[in-house]
Amino acid sequence: MFDAYNIKLNSLIEFVKIKSGCISSKTYVFVALSAINTNYKINYCLNGGEWNEGFTPVSLHNVNTTVRLPNSLNLSKDGYGFSGWYTSEDFSTSALTEVSAGIEEDITLYAKWREVETADASNIVSKILNMTENGKIVVTGEFNASKSYLNTIYQVKNALNELETINSNIMVVLDLSGVTNLTAMGEYGYDGYDIFERCFNLAGVILPNTLTKIGKESFQFCKNLVNITIPENVTTIGYRAFYGCKNLTSLG
Repeated sequence: MFDAYNIKLNSLIEFVKIKSGCISSKTYVFVALSAINTNYKINYCLNGGEWNEGFTPVSLHNVNTTVRLPNSLNLSKDGYGFSGWYTSEDFSTSALTEVSAGIEEDITLYAKWREVETADASNIVSKILNMTENGKIVVTGEFNASKSYLNTIYQVKNALNELETINSNIMVVLDLSGVTNLTAMGEYGYDGYDIFERCFNLAGVILPNTLTKIGKESFQFCKNLVNITIPENVTTIGYRAFYGCKNLTSLG
């Protein structure tokens, strides 16, 4: 019996050249295309977490399509931050953000959680530099907002950049909702003291309710930024604030 499930996409060129018995080359191509369109299941093990209200995860994939997986905006666990999807229960494999095209089987994904780190302006840099896996840091208190290298956002940005040189696979979510005095970002133009521009390992940000302005280029080229929570008090978003954020799927 002809096994459609074992047909590879890159073999189609060969199929059109083959004729065998009563099975024509057109039949081979038809069977191959049927295999390409076969859907496979994605099973999720949340390990104590739960999907956030209103969210339904993608549950199917096929060999012809890359599927982006749910992120930290989509699931939660009290006291923990989402640290990634793994295909092994002991998390010995690499973390996944997508199911790549070409996989021809059902897969089971295991959610890994990491206890939420808490920090303030005095220790946020060391908390970032000590990270060894994906994680979330909840920041509270006041930020230094001066036009200088002492600016807290400037220090956080540099810490993220340094972490990226140590291990570019570690993704960071910053919860700044507890910062009490941050009213604007991007106030200092090209000096860049208060923007997160080119923080490639910044995956998510929750901004504080005190914020009213997101200035120009504030998150420019943060290419792995997936979600950002913007408070209702923000009335101004500057030029190119999110330019180059190619994976940003949630802005609200």
